[in-house]
Amino acid sequence: MAIEVNPLHVYSSYNYIFTFAVLTKDEINFPDETYIGDKPQLEIFRSGGKSEGFVSTVFEEQIGGKLEYFIEDVEIEGIVVPNTRTRLTNATNISFQVVEPYSMGLFLQTLQIAALQAGYTNYLQAPFLLTIEFVGFDDDGKPVTVDKDGKTLNLQRKIPLKLTNAEFNVSGGGTRYDVTAIPWNEQALIDQVDRTYTDITVTGKNVVEILQTGPESLTTVMNGRYEELRAEGNFPVADELVITFPNDIATSSSSVAKNGAVDKGATVAPQKSGSNLFGNIAKGVVGGIIGGAVAGQRNIGQNALAGGIAGALNKTIEQIKKKRFSLIPPKSNYGLLPDKISNLLYESNLFGGLSTFWGGTLGVFSPHDLRNWPIEFSDLKPYYSFISKKIFITRPSENIFGDISSIYFQEQIKTPSIVNKLHSAINSSSSKDGFSFKSGYPMLAASFTDLEHYNCEYPGKCKPSCKNHSTFKTYEYFNKIMKENDNIKYFNNSVEKIDTKYPLVYFHNGEKKLFDKIYLCSGAINTSKILLNSFNIKDGLKITDNGLIQFPIFSLNEFSAIKGTDNFSLTNLIIKSYSDNGLSINQWQVMQVYEYLFEYLFPTYLSSIKNKLYRVLKDRVLILRGYTDHEEGNIYNINKDRYSNFILDCHRDSKKNNLYSSASSLKKILSKNNFRSIPLLNVKSKTSGHYGSSIPYKEGFFGVPINGELLKNVFVCDSSVFNSMPSTSPTFTIMANAARTAELSFNKY
Repeated sequence: MAIEVNPLHVYSSYNYIFTFAVLTKDEINFPDETYIGDKPQLEIFRSGGKSEGFVSTVFEEQIGGKLEYFIEDVEIEGIVVPNTRTRLTNATNISFQVVEPYSMGLFLQTLQIAALQAGYTNYLQAPFLLTIEFVGFDDDGKPVTVDKDGKTLNLQRKIPLKLTNAEFNVSGGGTRYDVTAIPWNEQALIDQVDRTYTDITVTGKNVVEILQTGPESLTTVMNGRYEELRAEGNFPVADELVITFPNDIATSSSSVAKNGAVDKGATVAPQKSGSNLFGNIAKGVVGGIIGGAVAGQRNIGQNALAGGIAGALNKTIEQIKKKRFSLIPPKSNYGLLPDKISNLLYESNLFGGLSTFWGGTLGVFSPHDLRNWPIEFSDLKPYYSFISKKIFITRPSENIFGDISSIYFQEQIKTPSIVNKLHSAINSSSSKDGFSFKSGYPMLAASFTDLEHYNCEYPGKCKPSCKNHSTFKTYEYFNKIMKENDNIKYFNNSVEKIDTKYPLVYFHNGEKKLFDKIYLCSGAINTSKILLNSFNIKDGLKITDNGLIQFPIFSLNEFSAIKGTDNFSLTNLIIKSYSDNGLSINQWQVMQVYEYLFEYLFPTYLSSIKNKLYRVLKDRVLILRGYTDHEEGNIYNINKDRYSNFILDCHRDSKKNNLYSSASSLKKILSKNNFRSIPLLNVKSKTSGHYGSSIPYKEGFFGVPINGELLKNVFVCDSSVFNSMPSTSPTFTIMANAARTAELSFNKY
């Protein structure tokens, strides 16, 4: 057996550089992909001096400078012979001194700040990394590199540590810290971890059965015990033990993920894979795609309805009046309101996502809408058809939506005379100021005839909540298919991040689960948050939001409402504006005034006046909502600050020139048909709620392929991958593209 030559003996002299850093969870779990081949993200000090990227305290930021820490007297004690203290390992004790010459206590502050940035509660929980780098010199004092067989030798040693103690003394020379530590993996030997407090019995025919797969394996017994402790109230969340048998001893081996897929002894059970779109996974994707975070934080079921419709509506109104979002009240659902990020964009942590609050309007993207995409309308057409058979869709009266020949419809909605009058006025008008207009009755994901739902009774209360549950909601769809299929599970938790190497999901409560495939369907905002937590994206991600303006119009025509009915406050009519070249550039949604608006605008003590005014105006006033395409929409940048908080900045607040010009032309046409608007009254909304394009296909930071596979077996299925956000309502296309992605995920090309 040859004796390995110490490479340092080649040098005439040598020195060493110490670097001390904190390791993130990804770094400590996957060293080969992180700090082994590169430097750690969060460095604390280096004996050769700090750089700009080092962790700093608030004091350093205030003074505009960097403090220096110096390391001395590093001792690494290795014990060759096992004893009662080390048991059967060659345990190592590590100690060193840190000198803080110009201040007191800031080194401990730096440790704590670094630990928080790495995702830990305090520095005693965090793993640290001590790097020893040797630098050699020749006889002339010049630095040299020792080569062997044409390769530079590794003259670094990197030791992950757990701090066990830190004491400090202050003198005229500054502060001196005596730090002791143990290698990170040797935590397994301390009594709090190593001792078994409950006797257990494991059986099996071989090692795999004993440790992993057997009905009485170590994983089965221990995980069952952890679950018992959780049920007894001793743990808020049960721990989870997973044992795998990698084929490669390297930490970078993909065998961990492979073994995880068959790890029957662990509590993470693999999902059943289907072979086609129409399987259970596709159902889940389709059902959850509208806005939403499948991993929501709050479940709205029957409990949300327990107080009755009237009580919930009153609660909604009072909540909204306190917040005063805007002149036009926000959409709501039985007393629940969407959240806002940076007081700009809506987001939802509810089961069902933003579909809990949406207006049910559907549209089909035209070839012009898809002009900047690497996919075509023909790629989406069969999936529009597929979705139309899964949800209820009202029949449009005219084909202003492009090719809808393959879509399955219900009956057409009933609209009052004022809407029918406007419809005729628009379609009989000529071009004005370079714009032309066409209107048609909308496609709505609302049940007017479906026997599985209560039919719409036209009560005019759609905005706060559909009392008959006629409007399609993702959470209702999921609840239905989960009752029908045991393979579809709902985890009432929120996703923190995904693993960049394996199909592994980390949850906010500390849990993690391994899956065969992961589908990101959390909406552009929450998907962006997950990706920012998962990847080092220095410049953040950009989110496109369609611009939106609204204004009322008053009818001077003689008419009457539909006999025996009231109205409904979803979209009653779609108006599209076209440029001189015949291309659609804006979309307008028309709805009647609704009781919810009057409840929002009038104080309680004016309720009698409010009721009378509403009865007079509900058949004489319409509200028009105009949406821009992506070229005039707002662009926001979402990123994380140094404390890992999400921040949102408006990158471009569009002037919406085409939209305002289109509104002006539309008002002129309406004026000729006895419809009046209030001059200059265009209510500009901060957001339309139509978000997307943060990681577009074949562009941007990720360059996602058109099958949506962001990482191996990780697929993006929401509007994040859209290459643009046309003025057309995006929901139908989100759902169709999700179905397309689901099918491609089982037939990769």
